[in-house]
This record gives sequence, structure tokens and C-alpha cells, in this order.
Amino acid sequence: MPQLAKLGVSNWRLAQVAGVLGSVLALGIIIGVLTYKTVASSVTSQLKAFSTLQLEDKKLLDWVKSNEGKAARSIYVKNAAIIRTCRKQKKYSGGCIISVEY
Repeated sequence: MPQLAKLGVSNWRLAQVAGVLGSVLALGIIIGVLTYKTVASSVTSQLKAFSTLQLEDKKLLDWVKSNEGKAARSIYVKNAAIIRTCRKQKKYSGGCIISVEY
């Protein structure tokens, strides 16, 4: 410590510097922990929602992949313009004629 006295640094000054550095370190740790918890909870909730969605829609996805689902998609795509027109014009409410060949 005699060398520090020659530089004009007192024990009180060293304690202040150590306190500031310790505070900055503690603040960094707190910010890091809070950021980690926020990101981890967000990712976890998204994964839960995704897995629930997969379970609920499994039957629907199976139907879409089936031959019947593929045929329905093909019919819809070929008749999309007719279907849009029927929805817009009120005189056709109740039904429209579409092509069902696929």
C-alpha cells in the first residue's frame, strides 16, 4: 500500500472504485438474468402453442393430405373466380354452378 500512497490514492478512493465496479457488475448480472427469463418464457409459450396447434389440427391436416382433400383443393382452385363472383353478387345468394371435374 505504500506505493499507492505515493500515487495519491487513498483507501477511501479504492473503496469507491471497487463499489462502482461491483455495482456495474451486479447491474449487468441482473439485466442478463431478466433478459434470459423473458426470452426463455417467450420461447416456451410459443412452443406450447405450436404443439397444441399441431394436436388440434392433426385430423384436418390428414384430411387435406388425403385424396378427398386434394380433390377439394383442385376444385376450389379451378373455380376460385366463380366463387368470388358469387360471394360478391347478391343475386346469386344460395348457389352457383361450378365445375367439379378435377
